[in-house]
Order: sequence, then C-alpha cells, then structure tokens
Amino acid sequence: MQQGICRLCEQNKELCDSHALPNSAFRFLFKLGSGKAVAFVDDEATMTDYSSDSWSEHLLCKECEEDLNDRYDRYGISVFKGKACKVQRGTEGVTFSGIDRQRLRMFILSVLWRMAISPHRAYGNVDLPYQLEVEIRNALRNKRNVRPAVAEVGLCRLKESTGIKALSMENLQKMLVAPFPRDFIAFRSTCFLLFGFVIEVFVPRPPKKVTRGVGMASGTSPVLLAPYQEVAAFPELLNLLVRSLEKHEQGLSRVG
Repeated sequence: MQQGICRLCEQNKELCDSHALPNSAFRFLFKLGSGKAVAFVDDEATMTDYSSDSWSEHLLCKECEEDLNDRYDRYGISVFKGKACKVQRGTEGVTFSGIDRQRLRMFILSVLWRMAISPHRAYGNVDLPYQLEVEIRNALRNKRNVRPAVAEVGLCRLKESTGIKALSMENLQKMLVAPFPRDFIAFRSTCFLLFGFVIEVFVPRPPKKVTRGVGMASGTSPVLLAPYQEVAAFPELLNLLVRSLEKHEQGLSRVG
C-alpha cells in the first residue's frame, strides 16, 4: 500500500491497489488464458500480445474499496454471471430476471467513476464532466442513486453474424478492451465490455429513439432485456478488432 488521499472519502490514508473494472472480471479472463488476457491497442505499431495487467492504480483506502466491493461490485458481477438473478437467452437478447435495477445502475456508474479518476492509460479515453464526476462521488459516499436524467445506463449483448470465428459469442465473452467514447450532437457516451455485453453510459440522458436496441437500466422492473447488437453497430469497437486482425496478418501479434 502507499499513502495518499482517497478519492472517495478524501482522507489521507493508506491506499489500496484499486480496480475500476472489478478484479473478478480480470480473474475470469486470466483463468481462461492461463493467467493472461489478450491486450488490444488501437494503433498501427503496438504488438498485440498477452498481458497480466489488471489496470489497477492506488485510488481508494481499504474502507472505501471494501464498501464499493460489498455494495456494488460483487452484486454487479453476480448479475452478469447469472448468480444473483435468472438469465435467459432468447431470440431477441438476454433477459435478466429478479434484479435490483438501481443497484445494477450504481455498480456501472461506480465503475465509470473509477475509470474517470484512474491515471491508468487503459482508461485514457474516459473523460467525465467535472460536475458529473462530483455527482457520482457524492452519490457513492452518501449511498444514494444518480438520477437517470444526469447519466443513463444501457446494455446489450454483442454478437457477430457473418461467421468470423474470432468474434464468436464465446470469444466475445472473453474479450476485454479499453473503454471508448461515442460522440453525438447533444450528448456523448462511454462504452466498455464486460462478459460479452457492451455497457454504455449516456451523459446526459438521450432521446428514446437513440436508445433503441439498448436495454436501459433505469426504472423499477425486476426484469431487464439486453438486446443483441451486432459488433458492426459499434464502429469504434469494430475498427479496433479489424486493426487487430490486420496486425495478426502482418506478424504484429503474439496471439494465436
């Protein structure tokens, strides 16, 4: 541990090696990859390689780290793994039944907040307005929710229908890439992958026509549908994956 100001309680304490994306997500990938996962970097020269980096930094004190883990991380990961709810895969998407939507929303917003305050290079594309960063921090400290009008959370399950083996449903579930922003006219969003799902946080809440094909986490219903979405629906993600395939063909990859 190292001494510093905890970014949540703002007290000078010993800081933990904190994760923005929960460490259990990295453990899942590392277990599948014998202790490592594939690292995708969106440039022309960086070798695509295996990595055991879990994107952690010294951000929170032990008390705050454990509090977020207890209140949000364990629950959120359990939902996506189907342990805290019932999960059904249908023709339109993946349905979660028996969930606490507000707890799931705050899990995702707590992850986004930790990404925004982390100096790790993997989160360099996450840039929240200062007012929203403070709003989420205060909500986490005071154990309350962030209004959907301020930040709306959506999710969908990725699929690829053209038959590219590397982008099968199983392989998409194993994939972890750096978060990427999407810019619109009146709002913006930040996306990240988790167990094959695209999590998208909109700031501020967009019109309903924009969120078609995305399951919105606000509301009180215990049932939430995460519709299937093609990889091609996210050009930023598609470009990253295409570039990785090109690197593989050019010999800039140590990944089989």
